Amino acid sequence: LVYARSDRVCEIQVEEICKSRASEWHHRKDRQQLGTWHASNGLDACPPCHRYVTTERTVAKRYGWAVEPWLTPAEVPVLRRGEWVRLDDSGGFSPAEEAA
Repeated sequence: LVYARSDRVCEIQVEEICKSRASEWHHRKDRQQLGTWHASNGLDACPPCHRYVTTERTVAKRYGWAVEPWLTPAEVPVLRRGEWVRLDDSGGFSPAEEAA
């Protein structure tokens, strides 16, 4: 569902490092924090963007690329390709307000 949603184009797109072609699944809520394989918890990412969001956690949380363990990913807006959206478990998304 995530790969179909992304069409294998990076959903994170960090300026100046993104390589566009997605090849890695990024868990918004880490697996160690009981993050699931549901579509709302995943982003399709290129390797440089994936490395960035796993090392720059403060920035990743600000943009919804990372989700705190006590939150539900489907309820947390995410900056996807420059637009704020809410991801759903059917592989879709809807417009959302910028995260507070």
